Amino acid sequence: MKIVKAGISSVQDLGRTGYRNAGITTGGVMDRMALRLCNLLVANEPGAACIEISAGPWECTADRPLLLAVGGHGQQVWCGERPVNRWQPFLLEAGEILRIESPLGGYAVLAVHGGCKSPVVLGSRSTHLAGKFGGWEGRLLAGGDDIPTGQLFSPAAAKIISLLRGGTGRRQFRLSDAVIPNYERDCFRYVPGHEAGWFNDAAAESLSSLSFILTNLSNRTGARLSGEPLRLHHHQEMLSTAVVPGTMQVSADGQLLVLLADAQTAGGYPRIGQLVAPDIGLLAQQKPGSNLRFKVVSREEAEALCLAQQQAFEQLRKDFSLYFS
Repeated sequence: MKIVKAGISSVQDLGRTGYRNAGITTGGVMDRMALRLCNLLVANEPGAACIEISAGPWECTADRPLLLAVGGHGQQVWCGERPVNRWQPFLLEAGEILRIESPLGGYAVLAVHGGCKSPVVLGSRSTHLAGKFGGWEGRLLAGGDDIPTGQLFSPAAAKIISLLRGGTGRRQFRLSDAVIPNYERDCFRYVPGHEAGWFNDAAAESLSSLSFILTNLSNRTGARLSGEPLRLHHHQEMLSTAVVPGTMQVSADGQLLVLLADAQTAGGYPRIGQLVAPDIGLLAQQKPGSNLRFKVVSREEAEALCLAQQQAFEQLRKDFSLYFS
């Protein structure tokens, strides 16, 4: 896969786990469900490495046919001169140009059958920009990069390609709307954090009843929001302690911060909540200026939400495997 225009993009997978005690962040894609779904569409394992695009325009070409799928929030995709829908497999023929634009500013996931074959570092192909390792030379992609991909088509991929090329035109099939992430939802669920009891009653009420504006000061590390200040009962100092993607911190000025894929391993702001895992990617895909709300749930409800999402995806994998077996 030859990169023509790179925008702001990098190689990512589901991240590297087991190294946060050494100060190495998990990283990986911002929208984990989008990666799993796009990999499903191109007959990959769920965690196969993809290209994540956060700003464009982005373009690539190839010297052989590639089976691809694009997911994300609001991207526009063209393969040659024809528009392509998100959430469906399609073929990029040799010599064609694939173009992706992100007018809404979300994160696009581009999955290719066989995955992006960047070197594995500490169990992951994800780009670690701060450490300058992983991904493609530990950096953002650039025009002229030639990213190797898997060469051999699996039986499932061969059947998908046959269906795409069959008939009088290019057959199109895509995921059902019922399984595509609902990026229009503006309410995100959380469980109370370790320092939730440090905040006054007004702060707890505000977090569950008011909306907060997503600011431009947001990136892969975290989302900074603006809204009614969340105040402590009284000033308290705390030692830096563990944080993970989804941790909801409150800065010294009372503003809310939600950590995302590249979340640091420790932080010194009080943790008012922890976003449930299925909602982290949905929040990451919101555009600056969006009004976001939060709803508290119990730990039992949060566990049930995670389990339900995983069960639904595994059922989808089984259905997909049966259809293309």
